[in-house]
Amino acid sequence: MQKLLFLLAFLAWGCTRKPQDLFLLQGDWVTTNAVVRNSLSDQPITFSFEDSLCSYLFASLGYSKYSLQNDTLLIETVHPLLGNHFHGTKQETSNPAFSIRKLQADRLQLQPANAATQAILKRYNLRPGRVLKLRKLTTKNQIRFRKIGFYSTGCFSSCPWMYLEIDSLGHFLFQGKEDTNPTGLHRGQLPLPFVSLLNNKLQQLDLRTLKPYYAANWTDDQQWGLHITYADQSTEVHVYGYDKEPLELRILFNLLMDLYHHLALTPDSNVLKAFEFKEFMKGKIIPGT
Repeated sequence: MQKLLFLLAFLAWGCTRKPQDLFLLQGDWVTTNAVVRNSLSDQPITFSFEDSLCSYLFASLGYSKYSLQNDTLLIETVHPLLGNHFHGTKQETSNPAFSIRKLQADRLQLQPANAATQAILKRYNLRPGRVLKLRKLTTKNQIRFRKIGFYSTGCFSSCPWMYLEIDSLGHFLFQGKEDTNPTGLHRGQLPLPFVSLLNNKLQQLDLRTLKPYYAANWTDDQQWGLHITYADQSTEVHVYGYDKEPLELRILFNLLMDLYHHLALTPDSNVLKAFEFKEFMKGKIIPGT
């Protein structure tokens, strides 16, 4: 019952902004003026808004509940990977918040609105108070998937190791191997609005330039794979480490890894036989890794 209520919250929206403003905010956004610098690579900042859930800063942290109060974006969850301790001593108790400085069909400007947000950005070498200028990702194809297969592997740390398949009617087959909750074989039903959401993200991929493999230049990281069938065609891609692949693909992976958290899954040992892409689900060694 709790998961059903959560799904309804995902699909329903309540806030103080005008409906037109809410419509403009929906979608995936990438910074044009700021990157996160760390010891491995420079990464653009991304935001994805899907009704009452959003992914913020990095398309690898799943989704958090958020709300809008007038011109302020309030995020309810600080992801564990972002940390709760900043500057080594002070524990920041406020949740991230951004002031919406500009909102147009293809342009968004966000500015840190509290100390928690400024601390997170400073941790990633971004100037406190800096306005983040973002552009909205656009549609590049018109495909609608027949079936999606997706896997993620374990890593040196704790990484969700899973495999799933979804068809165009929302039938959801899942195998949680390690660091997932639940683990084991399960099935569920993905609501059709989620199916449309997956199609929207697939349509942002430039399939003409998509490579079969992408590999980061470090080790002990997670690997992901995507196999999609549509019309009479199929596309397959494998990625090691978040580094070289298109941002549109990374954003899609982030959603696929998070979906099972929001579904009512039923244990079913027959799921293993029902998987269609039995060779793909074994994974693949990426050249150069």
